[in-house]
Amino acid sequence: MGHWKPKNILFSIILAICLYIRNVSGCNIVYDPEVPPGPILHSWIYDTFRGNFWQNQTSGIAGIQTSATSAGGYFNIGIVDSLYVLSTTKNFDLYEETETADTTLVTSTFRCTDGSTSRPFPVWINIRDTNNNPPIFQTPPGGFVFTVTAPLAPGVEITGCLNNIVVRDIDLTTDKIIFELEENPYFEIEKEIFKSQATPKEFRAILRTKTFIRSIPEPITLTVSATDHDQTGDPPRTTTTTITIIGNPEFELPEEPVFSQTFYLADYTSDNRVVLTEPITLKNGYDELVKFDIKGDFSANFELESIPGHANQKSIRVVNQLPSDVLRQTNIYLIVTAERELTSGASATIVLRLPEDLTDRAVLRFTQNTYIGTIKSTGLIVDSISLSSGYDEDIQFLLSGDFVDYFSISAYKNVLTLWLDNPLPVAATEKGFIVLEIEARRERAISGWTSVVIEVIRQEIAAPVFTQAYYRGAYNAESGLHFNQNISLSHGYDETVTFFLDGEFGSLFNLIELDPNSLRITNSAPISNELIHINRQFLFTIVATKAGALSARSAVSIDVIKGRPNVKPNCRCRPRSATRASQSQPSLATAITAEDQCE
Repeated sequence: MGHWKPKNILFSIILAICLYIRNVSGCNIVYDPEVPPGPILHSWIYDTFRGNFWQNQTSGIAGIQTSATSAGGYFNIGIVDSLYVLSTTKNFDLYEETETADTTLVTSTFRCTDGSTSRPFPVWINIRDTNNNPPIFQTPPGGFVFTVTAPLAPGVEITGCLNNIVVRDIDLTTDKIIFELEENPYFEIEKEIFKSQATPKEFRAILRTKTFIRSIPEPITLTVSATDHDQTGDPPRTTTTTITIIGNPEFELPEEPVFSQTFYLADYTSDNRVVLTEPITLKNGYDELVKFDIKGDFSANFELESIPGHANQKSIRVVNQLPSDVLRQTNIYLIVTAERELTSGASATIVLRLPEDLTDRAVLRFTQNTYIGTIKSTGLIVDSISLSSGYDEDIQFLLSGDFVDYFSISAYKNVLTLWLDNPLPVAATEKGFIVLEIEARRERAISGWTSVVIEVIRQEIAAPVFTQAYYRGAYNAESGLHFNQNISLSHGYDETVTFFLDGEFGSLFNLIELDPNSLRITNSAPISNELIHINRQFLFTIVATKAGALSARSAVSIDVIKGRPNVKPNCRCRPRSATRASQSQPSLATAITAEDQCE
């Protein structure tokens, strides 16, 4: 590119000094009397200047014998009317595009009028940088587009391999690019990227995840900016483009189902119907593969049915009438569930209020048949509980139900306060809700009942996430299994996590523990020749389970090498393209490719 290396510069200086003769016979340059002459002259121009930038009177010079400039041909040396003139050429427009040095040397010898030849005359030219060029994204049409395979652990780099965000800035003193990414909950960008000696005019941004990403059902488009930083003192320049992250359409985890309500209220009518205050529906994660069900002590008496034209809205139909002894209760409770493969599922509680006996003239009655409350880190929160009729100073209030020993009640006139006296045990938080019954009683009166349904909001359990989306090995009948990767979790590991192999071919292999969070796949017995003959690869899944959290899955592909083994080393990059797992492998959580992109 025409750069002057230090050894070339030193050689030129020594040569010029050796050849320099203070008084030259024949011809020379007429120096400024106030500036003593030296072996090398210096000049400078701004990178934006075009034209003549240095000239001096000559003596006895008939013309230029030889001249040497940098390889780019950026400068012209000439004698015009006895003046030695240095000027830029058209090629100087490309100086910053191709060069990195801010100095260059031009040398000439003169043909003297007496027929002799002068000594070499060197001039150092310093190019002073200005911030006249903005940083430019090397962007494909439509901006940068990255296709990724979820789930993704925090800190996973999206750029790298063949996916790069490159900014080019040709100014000579640009030393770094400052990147800014549009605020979002999923991705972040390395803020400062410094100049690289290998590619001094190109700056490669680093884009990575900043949280666990379960799936990317819709493309995410973000704006990214690049601002240059240099030594000119000029105002910085900024350019922008877009980054679009697309989830791999060949494999995408379904969204977690979430019911629209934690509790649904319903009335059981005297003609044996169930009337919900609102339809049972999923606010997130619904598709045609979600299966709804009713569970609980009285689940055999009811079934869910879709509201016509609204597959995601369910009502409850009575298939077996409730017996009379049950109808004497105030409420019963049902659990509605939504299950979907590759999710942890969802559940909600149905509080079914039973009809009152109109011939029973209850004296004591609460304002509500059911009160709803929550328990979270700040304590118990529940609506005010009060009697609407039958209050007397002799009334006793009795508390019963799940985990009743952890609660107490106090009364002021007809208003009750429910207290949480001690932290709940693990069993209560795992269940997710608590049902308490409050009875109001006194002599010569019919007791009143109400229920308090309390949702227990527990802290999120860190879900396990495998370090890699898939693992790959090979098997040969002669040399056996070749699998050199350590399998581990990048997120959510603790001593409660259990691992196992799932899928049709998972039984052919075993897991051995190297360390608590480090496993290796082995096989204890040779695989039959029949299986080797009819299969090109063995696909199965490694599963990590943890109580209260979504299970993690990572695909494993063991290529069948027929003949002499020639095992491909492990690749460090993501798949180039993916193919959907076959229906015979429904648990395979990640697609496997035949060709990888490697660094």
